[in-house]
Amino acid sequence: MQFGAIAIIALGLSPGTWLRDTPAKGVDSPVVVFRPIALDERVLGSFAIEGAWHLDSSNFWFGGYSGLVALDSGTLLAGADRGWTLRFTVPPANRVSQQSARFSPIGTKYARKHMSDLEALTHDPVTGGVWGAFEYRNAIARFSRDGRMQEVAFPRAMRGWPSNAGPEGMVRLADGRFLVSAEAVWRSDAEHDLHTLLVFSGDPLGGAGSWKARMETPPGYAPVDMAQLPDGRVLVLMRKVNYLPPRFTGRIAVYDPRTLTAERPWRGQVVAKLELPLPTDNYEGIAVVPDESGKGAAVWVMSDDNRMRTFQRNILLKLRWSPSEQ
Repeated sequence: MQFGAIAIIALGLSPGTWLRDTPAKGVDSPVVVFRPIALDERVLGSFAIEGAWHLDSSNFWFGGYSGLVALDSGTLLAGADRGWTLRFTVPPANRVSQQSARFSPIGTKYARKHMSDLEALTHDPVTGGVWGAFEYRNAIARFSRDGRMQEVAFPRAMRGWPSNAGPEGMVRLADGRFLVSAEAVWRSDAEHDLHTLLVFSGDPLGGAGSWKARMETPPGYAPVDMAQLPDGRVLVLMRKVNYLPPRFTGRIAVYDPRTLTAERPWRGQVVAKLELPLPTDNYEGIAVVPDESGKGAAVWVMSDDNRMRTFQRNILLKLRWSPSEQ
């Protein structure tokens, strides 16, 4: 590949400087196509791989998905950095399928990136409540199940976060606490990076207070999403941008909320590596659906194509977490 082409792709991979494809304006089809991806491997670290799909649509607002949450066992809600959400039904594993999904604008100012960069979603399965976190605005909002924003708050503890490296991951724990991680690196050395993590005692939109912790990640990896397992531990999805050759790699790690403290970095254990020969891309969303037993879980992982369909894809993975093997 010539240097010029490498430079173009590398520029596209740089956070905040994406080179976007431009879909045809006026296309508002709700149809999303799911194409199964053939896999050579069926094991990914501590997970079994149950399926992989390439998602595509002619809808103008399709793509750029940075947040993912399971509304129930058969319905996923994805949030994009363009200010739209996508609600869809989980696809069948072994055949090409299409469905009429629901595209929803989060509000009236979704066309302006600094007002609409939705990076994370989380959910309360008991009440059905949905929350989202925004970069640029450093805000947390409450949403309807259809993906429309209802109200928004700007937590004081997030006001100094960088505009394009702010709240990237968020999870509501079963005990009511919220964890919000920053993409920006607080401190780095040869062995690990540290990222700011806020621990809210309750709903940030209800005025809950917070305290600051530090999350430890492998060097170069930033936390981009979080979801809680049935046993109370938290899966953290991480991403690294590699420029030469230009590509993304990812990690999934397990962290235990019982070890959270302000005095020591929060440390986890990497349990899966998102890299070749697995279909690789900019994986940014993770969601957990507990099994009927309440012990194992389906784990969904989704990539953000950054609206660069020439080089990237929207990929959906279905993994299986079995506690007896962990």
